[in-house]
Amino acid sequence: PIIASDVGGIGEYIEHNCTGLLVPPGDVESLALTIIKFFNESMGESMSKQIEAKKDTFSWEALSRIVIE
Repeated sequence: PIIASDVGGIGEYIEHNCTGLLVPPGDVESLALTIIKFFNESMGESMSKQIEAKKDTFSWEALSRIVIE
């Protein structure tokens, strides 16, 4: 799981509350609260399972197919 600012194309790869958490860019308070939420709600294990289920979607093989298409 990842906690990241929602900038550029990051939001296309991180599904909020599923495979990670997104915060507004430059919002330090939101970032801090999101980190606290991640650990207080023990989100790591459930997100890891969801990431595992989606790993083929974001594999190098899948990315290469998209680029070729």
